[in-house]
Amino acid sequence: MVKTKQLIRKSQNLIQRVLGKVNATYYTRPVILFVQEQKKKNLVGLEIGTDKGINARNILSVLDIKMLYLVDDYQPVKYESGLYFDWSPHYKIAAQTLKNYRNQIKFIIKKSDKAVGDVPDNLDFVYIDGNHDYNFVKRDIELYYSKVKNGGVIGGHDFSTASLGVCKAVVEFAKRRHLKLYGREWDWWFAK
Repeated sequence: MVKTKQLIRKSQNLIQRVLGKVNATYYTRPVILFVQEQKKKNLVGLEIGTDKGINARNILSVLDIKMLYLVDDYQPVKYESGLYFDWSPHYKIAAQTLKNYRNQIKFIIKKSDKAVGDVPDNLDFVYIDGNHDYNFVKRDIELYYSKVKNGGVIGGHDFSTASLGVCKAVVEFAKRRHLKLYGREWDWWFAK
């Protein structure tokens, strides 16, 4: 069991090192492309789970952003699967990655359920890519759906068999609210 955890941790570290070296501006996630197709200006949005800031940089580079709120507590996490990961060094990397957008971003260094009061209403979009465990995704969708204006979009990442908690939370919410669920690649979203 210990060797398995060590192997998983080494694999995660290798993936992080490789991804950290990739210029990720080549990939804009499908939810963001969906928002871009609406051709709206001066957007106010939110990303939950900013990590190193690569997706936030992509959002800022393709959308006309007035303000992008970035919610991440950058604390170590032990997941339902038993895996442990320390996210704390990633804040400095994110700040450096996003330095050219200082006037368009606001970091909120809190857990997403504690940050909801720091985020304005009438958001144009919310992108959820924080803790992928079912209860966290469910809570994020429920808390932030009300923050999105009519005609806005709420969506996120990791809708795949690798993250069944994400899938379950998203599908349950869509069914309960009778929302049309969109998806492409690993992204999911609904328009409000």
